[in-house]
Amino acid sequence: MPIGDDFFRHDEETDRETLIQEEEKLNIKYIPEDINHRRSEMARLRRRFYEDAIKGSEKQCFITGQPGTGKTMVVKFYNRKLKEVNDFEDTEIIYINARNNSSEQAFMMKLFEEIGVDYKRGIPISQNLNRLKKRSREDEIPSTIILTVDEIDHLLKGRSNHLNQIVEKLAEPENLFNGNTFGTTLSFLAVSNKPDIKGDLDEDIRDSRLEDNTIHFERYDEEELTEILMERQEAAFKDVILDNEAMEIIAKEVIENFEGDVRKALEILKKAPKQTGDPNRGYNQEQVVKESINQVRESQIDDILRGADEHRLILMKALGDSINKGKNKLQDIKDRFNKYCEFSKIEKKKSEDATRSYVYRILENLVEDNFLKKSKNYNEKHHPYYYELKNEPELLQSKVENKMKRRNLWEEFVEGYEEYKESTVSFSFGTDEENSEGDEKAEEVLDEEEKEKMDKLLG
Repeated sequence: MPIGDDFFRHDEETDRETLIQEEEKLNIKYIPEDINHRRSEMARLRRRFYEDAIKGSEKQCFITGQPGTGKTMVVKFYNRKLKEVNDFEDTEIIYINARNNSSEQAFMMKLFEEIGVDYKRGIPISQNLNRLKKRSREDEIPSTIILTVDEIDHLLKGRSNHLNQIVEKLAEPENLFNGNTFGTTLSFLAVSNKPDIKGDLDEDIRDSRLEDNTIHFERYDEEELTEILMERQEAAFKDVILDNEAMEIIAKEVIENFEGDVRKALEILKKAPKQTGDPNRGYNQEQVVKESINQVRESQIDDILRGADEHRLILMKALGDSINKGKNKLQDIKDRFNKYCEFSKIEKKKSEDATRSYVYRILENLVEDNFLKKSKNYNEKHHPYYYELKNEPELLQSKVENKMKRRNLWEEFVEGYEEYKESTVSFSFGTDEENSEGDEKAEEVLDEEEKEKMDKLLG
């Protein structure tokens, strides 16, 4: 039987599998055995928190820093070490991520679960706390609890500020347990992406109930990122794929466009093996890095658009167009969103306040996801917020428009634009009075260049 073409077909996925030896070491959740670039922060954390907490003293500490600066990696590293070498009896090491437990009740339910106490639904939190105190009196819970609350700034999300409620309870364990009479002590470590997270606390809690104990993690610099990438490549790949110079390109990209987020650097490195192609042929390392960066950019947009409803898609379209035209104030984006909803015949939010709240919430999530950069202009009245896109505007627009077409929104949008063209020459963003809070009187939403683009799309 003759050998078919399939026998000789090159399988890039197989090549990738042979290049990557331990893929989990490129995962952002991977905790190395040794952390080389956070030694000073780790020494301070050990000295100012863990050494006393493990002995039963009640300690509080805040760790702050931008996403991707190694905060979670460090606390998980210490938690793992404490569990491995814990010679202290009746000590519980607990980790809770507030992103998934962002209300007071959800947080308390998770805490009860980790401690090993049933949380009764349908009764007030105070009654559940009484049950917890009773269990404490009966010595049915650990005498020492060391709690890490990661992404604690998520307790600020939405209209309610649950941060004060939670921190107040954690700062005074007698609110949770039955006081030191029965020996239960709680130390907590709060991890936040906001450098000024304590400023969101009530003054009474901040000044009288908390220790002045904050450790800040600065962004990784280019040299540190390059060294981390080289270390991870050695740990994860069977062979060296990228040299130091290629890693420096990744580091520069991450610093310039991803706020130095090490997670993005690792994500780019993880894409590299697939871009090398046939291992029997040579490859250009700079081109491999470029393609890997483009894939990460595309993946970021795909993740943001995944599961987006009609309003979210229209907002992303409005966001891209606004930023592309230099109309990147919150007010500009909100007004363009409203107009695009009209074009697409999608029901607007119930009020201007509801629209502003919706747009602001989505934009803040995008800032947190490192997709947008947010700034305030203090030279303008009321200090309006400005947003800048960290990804490629053309790539965002292309993916949004394709998604709109698949959701049958694009035709409605174009038809709405046609009707707009026939009915009026231009429209403005609201009135002078509506835009008085720091926004100049807006210009036309669709300028001549945009009209030409739409005309071309319409054929």
